[in-house]
Amino acid sequence: MIMQTVLLAAMLLFSPQEGAQEAAPAWQDLFDGRTLDGWARRGGAALYCAEEGCIAGASVPRTANTFLCTERLYGDFILEYEFKVDPELNSGVQIRSFLAGERVTGYQVEIDMDPKRDRFWTAGLYEERRRGWLDDLSDNEAARAAHRLGEWNQVRVEALGDRIRTWLNGVPAADLVDPVLFEGFIGLQVHGVGERADPLVARWRNLRIQDLGRHRWRRFLEGPAAALESAEAYLDATLAIEFRLEGCGLVASWGDIQVRVGADRGSGEVRAGEVLLPWQIAAGQVQVMPADPASDRLTLSRHGRRVAAHLNGVRLADLETAEPAAGGSALKAALDGQGGAGAGILLLEVLAPE
Repeated sequence: MIMQTVLLAAMLLFSPQEGAQEAAPAWQDLFDGRTLDGWARRGGAALYCAEEGCIAGASVPRTANTFLCTERLYGDFILEYEFKVDPELNSGVQIRSFLAGERVTGYQVEIDMDPKRDRFWTAGLYEERRRGWLDDLSDNEAARAAHRLGEWNQVRVEALGDRIRTWLNGVPAADLVDPVLFEGFIGLQVHGVGERADPLVARWRNLRIQDLGRHRWRRFLEGPAAALESAEAYLDATLAIEFRLEGCGLVASWGDIQVRVGADRGSGEVRAGEVLLPWQIAAGQVQVMPADPASDRLTLSRHGRRVAAHLNGVRLADLETAEPAAGGSALKAALDGQGGAGAGILLLEVLAPE
């Protein structure tokens, strides 16, 4: 009996307990405080150095935007850093970024303190060299007031799957759902200053990161077909439909969310319960197309009551809905009307952690 008690105690001590949580990944320093080891300059010719425990970037005339970038790529993470920037210099920190030719492209956590225009969108989210502002903080008065002009400021960034959130000096700032970029380098920007010869300086310190892995698209159904429906029900998830239209439209539904895409591939409507939102992609608006530009990619994201829909990287809707059905719902996609020979639903995918 005593032996059985000892064995039971040992099993309780060394066996995983129900409800136990894994320890959070350790913080990793991105800057050793002395050198720029692990970083590489890309883009323009601004000057970077390590000084007094900071990374300093100084502008030079007649050069493009410059970025000091990590040699390592990151997907999901929590990133923290402090910055101090000349009030006349635009700057930012790239995340999930990549090189398109010689130019850096990707999400940028902005350092945007512009007293002349009374614009303070620091910690807002911008896409460098492509779609521009994605969350500009124009509707977030608390975040706009959180900056400390000419002083050290602290930023926290949480990137998990298709959701990116930021905080400026502890105040919630951006909260973006954008199912486009999921991995890339981190970069410290010094913006181009035209002909201006006197250097403007940006400084960063206490750069650290928790690496949380990464998400990838996982294909679970393939066409082409006039209609596809997932066998599995999804609750909180990010789902994608790739399709090709020829003389017909598309209807996609997921629980109480329905999206219609017209035959013109640039207009339609989103229905969420009793809410009906017409949408239209403006002529010339930047889209992030699938590998086959004759195809289109519709994504639907649900985070609790928040639902977002995107077509080729263009946000169609981002709204609060009623509580989703318990257990989730299947994703359904079908052609709307009699299409040509090339029309069809090509694939269904879900965004999943590796």
